[in-house]
Amino acid sequence: MRLFSTAFVAAILLCGSFSAMAQDTIKAEDVPKNAEVMILDNPYKEQIRTQAEKLANSFDEAEAQNFILLNQGFGFIRSITIAKDSVADAVKACRKNNPEMADDIKDRFKTWDDEIDSALKIQRKNYKEALDKPHFNNPKDVKSYLDLVDKAAKHAEDNIDKRIVTDKVACEKLLNSMDETQSVILQSLNTLQWPQVSSEAE
Repeated sequence: MRLFSTAFVAAILLCGSFSAMAQDTIKAEDVPKNAEVMILDNPYKEQIRTQAEKLANSFDEAEAQNFILLNQGFGFIRSITIAKDSVADAVKACRKNNPEMADDIKDRFKTWDDEIDSALKIQRKNYKEALDKPHFNNPKDVKSYLDLVDKAAKHAEDNIDKRIVTDKVACEKLLNSMDETQSVILQSLNTLQWPQVSSEAE
């Protein structure tokens, strides 16, 4: 007997998936006014909705709880990956347009990127282990759903017109923000929770 609401689980599934499609809107100033329309018109939307309802109806209570953790971790990894790519593009543009600070921003970004990459590697391994272990009766269906969400997020990312501001003030702000963002991202990554998987980086 199921003691949880399949409608509630379906809502979590859909919320997580459409959040993933919108992860690249973290920086509001970089997003055009029609970005929301692009997301709502995502061609994967109905497929995701259908699969979300199918999964929600198939989960028992334990599977539902496991999926909540898995989906949260998956979404956060996806959002950080998108953020990393955006920062890399901004760094490249800043170096080109501000040669006097090219070396400083290159060196700081390398440290930032390497540290976050190391933490992401651990969490991607934890994600794979959580998906491979017997937390779900039909793990292939769960993976298929998350792969579909990933495609939808990629589609949304590719269809947003990003305009990078590269004047000296903006690039100095980017450089100076790396200390704080590195700390916040690493703390969040290192404390992600997975179904019966330790995610604490050593």
